[in-house]
Amino acid sequence: MPPATHLQLGKQGEDAAAAYVTSLGWKVLARNWRGAHGELDVIAQDGETVIFVEVKARRGASLDEAFARVDKRKQQHLALTAEEYLEAADLLDSPWRIDVIAVRFGGGAPEIEHVQDALIW
Repeated sequence: MPPATHLQLGKQGEDAAAAYVTSLGWKVLARNWRGAHGELDVIAQDGETVIFVEVKARRGASLDEAFARVDKRKQQHLALTAEEYLEAADLLDSPWRIDVIAVRFGGGAPEIEHVQDALIW
């Protein structure tokens, strides 16, 4: 089977991340939500908290490299887009945060690493 394209790999990573957050008991509210400042890969809810998940998928590369791709500029775009979503969904009074989930595909099951409150790291 040929290697996945960048878009296919991204979708596989988002699928794995959505399954992972569902396994945590979170409810997935939306996927690939687009706003004026960018896209939110997975939007989930844990109790009252809305969680915006940025997913970084890699094949064979280290997960540290995946996290490094969420730089200050990307974090700013995520925060602006999250605020757009909260306004559009009438959830401005809800607590929220931005998490990053890195997914590495190799042999077997994908390796997942999850960092909460990614805007403060």
